[in-house]
Parts: sequence; structure tokens; C-alpha cells
Amino acid sequence: MASFNLNLTNRPPADFGVRNGAGAAVTRETIVNLSWDPALDPDGDAVSYALSWRPSEQSSPSVITTMATSQLMTGLAFGVTYYWSVVAQDNYSATRSMAGGATQ
Repeated sequence: MASFNLNLTNRPPADFGVRNGAGAAVTRETIVNLSWDPALDPDGDAVSYALSWRPSEQSSPSVITTMATSQLMTGLAFGVTYYWSVVAQDNYSATRSMAGGATQ
């Protein structure tokens, strides 16, 4: 009888960056479209994105989970600075933060 160990390696999604929104937005509009490059997974796994978003006076962010690479933010207050970041996650929980760090 033969036995063996099987070790599977799951790599995180590849590096990705911001397309529109720069990580911090000072609003002069009540609507902002945030977008980022797709994070391709080297293992071919599906990738979802956790968008963290908060105004400057709020300490904990709101989180939106999406499969899209953009999010239209509505209901923003004029002249307020908002901070946002995105984390890509494959379906095996391997993650990668957008270029520039976890919080922009």
C-alpha cells in the first residue's frame, strides 16, 4: 500500500491599481464613480472585491462586496473628503490589496 501527501497551493490575485478615484476623493459632486483594474488570479480562480469606503469624520468604513471593477457612489456630501480602498479576494480567501496600500 502506498501513501502520499498532497499539498495544494493557492496564490493570491495579482497586483492591481486604481483607474479612477485615486483612493481619496474630495467631493464637489454628490456622485463619484470609483474604478480599479481587474485583479487577475494566477490560479484562474474567480475574484471578488471588497470596497471599503468612509468619510473623513467616520472611523470605521462601510464595505461593499462586488464582482465588478467599478462602483458608483451616490449621496455624497459636498466638500467632504472620502477615503476608499479595495481588496481582491479569490474564492479560496487569498487576498491582495490595491496598489498603494490598504487605505488611501
